[in-house]
Amino acid sequence: MDGGRIGTPVAADAWLTEQPVPRLISRKEKGNVKKTLFILAGLAALGSLGYFGNWVSAQNGVVPAAATEKPTLKIGVINIAKVLKNFDKANQMGEQLLAEAKVKDEYVQKQLLALKGEESKLAAEPDKVKQMAMDKDLRARNLELENQAREYKAKFGEKQAEMAVLVHKDIGLVIDSLVKTYKLELVMTYPDVVEDAEKNKPADAFRHLSTPAPMVWYTHPGLDMTDITIATLNKYFPKAAGNGPSLVAPGGSGTK
Repeated sequence: MDGGRIGTPVAADAWLTEQPVPRLISRKEKGNVKKTLFILAGLAALGSLGYFGNWVSAQNGVVPAAATEKPTLKIGVINIAKVLKNFDKANQMGEQLLAEAKVKDEYVQKQLLALKGEESKLAAEPDKVKQMAMDKDLRARNLELENQAREYKAKFGEKQAEMAVLVHKDIGLVIDSLVKTYKLELVMTYPDVVEDAEKNKPADAFRHLSTPAPMVWYTHPGLDMTDITIATLNKYFPKAAGNGPSLVAPGGSGTK
């Protein structure tokens, strides 16, 4: 890597020869059902408009253009959900961050169990003076534990944000390379299923019918840049060797 620039996208030459180059790109469920019914009603209305448009075209001797076998627009589409699932570096960072969070959580839970054990001793202490002293100590330690958990939660959120920025930057550099390599004029990313087996399942249907984001319903294979994006990301932005660098500042995931 040199100055944030990357080389030719992976399999670009093969893609150019094997594919035609584009020329020019329980209330939640109830709410989903209502939204879906509303969308279906809208689709029905659009269907009526389509019939009216065809009738007008026929009356004016306008014949719709025949479908072509290859894309004619300089557009690229990328399934961002599939990219994120298969971007090795992003997955490595995410897994490491979760592992460090698990270590901290186990430490906190262990300390809480220890405090509960001492609470039993507190209740059984016959000396009131000692009992008051023990109670004060337990409250202070419990407060310290809560502060540690709160502090780490904030750090965890910061590290998540840093990771998102890094992943976003890497993907942006690859997309920029694809734009220049394939002379694209528009690139759209969309969240879709990552495995073919997930298609046409209830979750897939609801996503297509109710998602607020642009959703690609169909795309010519020659326009789909998803797999090239994944391969290029993993080549130019590989995961670190071994466990990789720590995502948490020194002492952030340890015990106090």
